[in-house]
Amino acid sequence: MVKISELVANKKDVKFNDIPLDWRDSFNLFMFGQTIYGDDDGNFIAYYRDFIRWYWQNQRELDRDNKIDDILE
Repeated sequence: MVKISELVANKKDVKFNDIPLDWRDSFNLFMFGQTIYGDDDGNFIAYYRDFIRWYWQNQRELDRDNKIDDILE
């Protein structure tokens, strides 16, 4: 599974399936009503600018979760 920090660093549009499961509901709620597109494999993809807006709104919690995951590894 890809980490959120890697998705931010890639600066590319984000597949919904790449969002970690713990954060997928939050991301789906944020994206409700936003423009998305699909690829040939049937994946839903969010534009990077929308993803980064969601990231900034949740940055404190995401960073906390990343630190916890790093400690547990």
